[in-house]
Amino acid sequence: MTAYAFPCAAKPHLFGSGKGRSVKAVREALRICANCPVQPACRRAGREGHEFGIWGGETEPERFAYLGITEEDILPPECGTEKASRRHRELGEECEECTLADEKRQEAEDEAAAERRRKRQEYEEIPGSRINPHHAPLRTICGTFRGYRAHEKRTELRLDPHPDCTCREACRAYRAEQRATDKEAKAGA
Repeated sequence: MTAYAFPCAAKPHLFGSGKGRSVKAVREALRICANCPVQPACRRAGREGHEFGIWGGETEPERFAYLGITEEDILPPECGTEKASRRHRELGEECEECTLADEKRQEAEDEAAAERRRKRQEYEEIPGSRINPHHAPLRTICGTFRGYRAHEKRTELRLDPHPDCTCREACRAYRAEQRATDKEAKAGA
């Protein structure tokens, strides 16, 4: 039979770190630590070295709570995340999983930018050209006072209106409504 200097040396698998460890294994490790003659020194070593696993009868969450450290401060980010990718670049490391995730993120950003450009073109078409002497309709707001203001801002009102554009009529109706509201307010005052 082999003599070990410390009780934990006989069963090191109980003291290691890792998710999915059984409660029974943790309790067994804590029981061994409770009877250990070097428990205070071991606990201090675990705290000073920010060690993982059970040290001096203290689990990782207990030790980190005592030190005021969150797991995010200690554990490296999971590969495939933007944070992990940034960390790999800072350290000059290559990670296939992070590279693939970066490519997917970039593709998604490019698709989103293309979609925004497409929508912008769809909703705010370029004003009239030599081919089409009419100003282009602002599909989402045409026929409203806001549409009229947009045409005005884009200096399109000097062009012949697009056959489907009813912004000028909407502006006349809006201004008539404003005048009526102003008259009512003056009459009530």
